[in-house]
Amino acid sequence: STVLIPCKHTSPYVQVSTAEWLFGKSPEQEVTVSQDPAFKGRVEFVQNDTRNCSLLLRNVRESDAGIFRFALSNSSGRDWTNNQGIRVEVT
Repeated sequence: STVLIPCKHTSPYVQVSTAEWLFGKSPEQEVTVSQDPAFKGRVEFVQNDTRNCSLLLRNVRESDAGIFRFALSNSSGRDWTNNQGIRVEVT
């Protein structure tokens, strides 16, 4: 299965230095999706325009159940995070 987690950011700043997705069963256990070996080769950032931050997850596994949150920061260190996140359930 494949899951598309839609996301659009509305940062007023043009210079975004990092944009990343975080995943965890709880906020204390979060990992950066692009750096976690469990997601290697299965994730793609869909960026068909400058404000799109959607995440495409392929070959969904039961272990992918949890909360995905998007975070971005700019060169001045300001950080915006979707605190609520998107809960993915796998059945």
